[in-house]
Formats: sequence, C-alpha cells, structure tokens
Amino acid sequence: ATIFASGVGTATVMTAMGELTLTGVEVPGLTVLVPAALDGFKHMKSEEVFDIVSADAKGITFNPVILVENPSILSMFVPLMPTEASLGGVDIGNVIASNVALTQGSTSALTTMFNALPDAQTGGRVAEMVSHYISGVDYVLPTRGLPSYPGTLDVLKPSLEAVSTACTITGSSR
Repeated sequence: ATIFASGVGTATVMTAMGELTLTGVEVPGLTVLVPAALDGFKHMKSEEVFDIVSADAKGITFNPVILVENPSILSMFVPLMPTEASLGGVDIGNVIASNVALTQGSTSALTTMFNALPDAQTGGRVAEMVSHYISGVDYVLPTRGLPSYPGTLDVLKPSLEAVSTACTITGSSR
C-alpha cells in the first residue's frame, strides 16, 4: 500500500535505549510504501443485528457496525472512508464510515451508514441481501473505495482508489 501524509504528527520508535517519541514533527508531504501489512483488512464482519434507519422509494439506509481486524503494525485515523458495495457484480449502494480509528493488532468496531439503492435499480439484489439477512444466512459483500464521494479529502483519494475488500454480513438469528 502507498500512503501519502502531510501535516504535524507524532512518531514513536524503539531504540537501543528504549522507546523514543518525537512530537510536533512537520510533514510537508511524504509518500510511504508500506509492505503488504495494509492488505490484511480482509476479515471484516458485521455484527449480527443492525438497524434500518429509513426506507422509501429512494432506497433503504442501514446502520451496521462493522468489525475490522487490523493485523498490521500501523494504527490510523481516517475522517471519512466511503466505499461502494456490490452483490453479484451489481452496485447496490454506498457504505460510509466516519471517524475511522484502527488500532494496531486489534479489532475495531466501526459504525457505518449503508445507503442501499432502490431494488428496481439493482435487479433485485437489495431484496436478495435483505432476504439473506432475515433468513439468518451469512453472505459476503464486496466493497471498493469511492474516491468521488463528496467530502473525501483529496489526499486520501489515491488510497481510496486502491481499496478493494469484502465484509461478511452476519445473518440475523432472531
């Protein structure tokens, strides 16, 4: 993965004398190539129960909590992470996560908004997804970054273009 950073930051490194923390580090613009560590965000899973926030002719909005395992050595905070979901190769809506905080070596719970398109626009895929959920059937929902989403920071757009992952949606047992 390639990360572009700018601003003021803090860095902590291990030295022969112990941990060293540098604060107020000015980063005018730095591109860092990170080995496959960031490719580890492949084990996302929704919590079993999520709310339907609204439903009308424009579509359905869900509020799922997504559990993201971060096996990498990096922690990160991203103010807005928009992705586009598909099912059976058909785009079915946007999944938007705000204030994404991923801690190294742990699992984080992200509250998201999933704005599903009207079923007529998706060839019945949204109805299929809801049917799986209600029937208690788990399914995999592929997602990819959506850099054109309004409010996305320009500095994050190249990284979002490279995001391609999937989330297991846990079927309801109720």
